[in-house]
Amino acid sequence: ESEIAKRLRKELTLSETNRYETDSKWRQILRKEKFQDLVDEIPSLSDYHDQNVQRKKDMIDSIQNEINHLRDMYHEATVANINRVEDLISKHDDQVVLLERDFREKVDLLQRKFEEDRQCITFKYDQDIESVRQGIERLRQMERNQQERQRQEQQHELEDIKNRNLDS
Repeated sequence: ESEIAKRLRKELTLSETNRYETDSKWRQILRKEKFQDLVDEIPSLSDYHDQNVQRKKDMIDSIQNEINHLRDMYHEATVANINRVEDLISKHDDQVVLLERDFREKVDLLQRKFEEDRQCITFKYDQDIESVRQGIERLRQMERNQQERQRQEQQHELEDIKNRNLDS
């Protein structure tokens, strides 16, 4: 039994060594096969990579063109907006000029009317003063006349009294 066991151990050892060699050779074959597959895939991967790069370049170009287009649109919109603002400012300035002219005309008209009214009031005032002065003068004259009449009447009564006293 010991011989059988030795042989069996030897056979097992050889079998294990053989299995390792077979595995190693099998790995080499698989490596070569995988290497060949990878070498065969290189052209298709290279084409795929080139297509992917070209697609990304096309996408970048498209985005760049869109950015340029949007930049142009923004520039045009800005110019249009500036022109619109300048038109509004011009219209506003024209309106301000018209309003200022209208205001000055109204001020001139009001100043002339005020001057006319002032002259009219001054004239009426002067007339009223003259009328009051004349009224006062008439009243003074009337008072003087009345005083003169009263004095004459007193004089006349005194003479009558003197004459009566002289006659009596």
